[in-house]
Amino acid sequence: MNTKFYIIVLLFSIYFIAPAHADSSKESIKLVDDYLASIKTIKSEFVQTDSSGNKRGGMMYVKKPNRIRIEYSSPDRELVLLKSDLIMHYLEDLDEANYLPKDDLAISLLAQKNFKLTKQAKINKFELVSNFIELGFFLRDDKQNRYITLRIQKNPMKLISIAVKNGDDLVTINFIAPIVNDNIDSKVFEFSNKSIHP
Repeated sequence: MNTKFYIIVLLFSIYFIAPAHADSSKESIKLVDDYLASIKTIKSEFVQTDSSGNKRGGMMYVKKPNRIRIEYSSPDRELVLLKSDLIMHYLEDLDEANYLPKDDLAISLLAQKNFKLTKQAKINKFELVSNFIELGFFLRDDKQNRYITLRIQKNPMKLISIAVKNGDDLVTINFIAPIVNDNIDSKVFEFSNKSIHP
């Protein structure tokens, strides 16, 4: 009798509870997609941590479409600029710039005008814990096969962090009080050899 009861409870759970969770995840993923689509600009301080626990800090500016400025102020002063389809990585101490294709900067998804997780990502992790949504996914067209995790506060919606895993390397960027949809002058994304603020 007990065995039959547990089987019935299990079947009930699979039939009624699992679809509710699936609906919840679909609704939450749509909320994240709508939130990302609503972002036109982001300005935020950040702390970046790598697999070895090394931390770097700075400022990040994002403006759609396809503009990102990352200013590292510690420990070394560096500048990363995404403008259209090209990334410039400038090392201030060496006064040296390297140029890379846009796809090398995984967080460029934040600057894509029409980015949709439901269309451009293979989502294989969804967690809704307390007031936070955590999504893990691979971008469908990413030749480097990097695994990206987005953490977003649900109410009110706010970008908390983005993590990128490439092989054994993991880099996590935690945003500190991001300001969304504030006016950012396009000149911020231009380069001069005095680009990094003192």
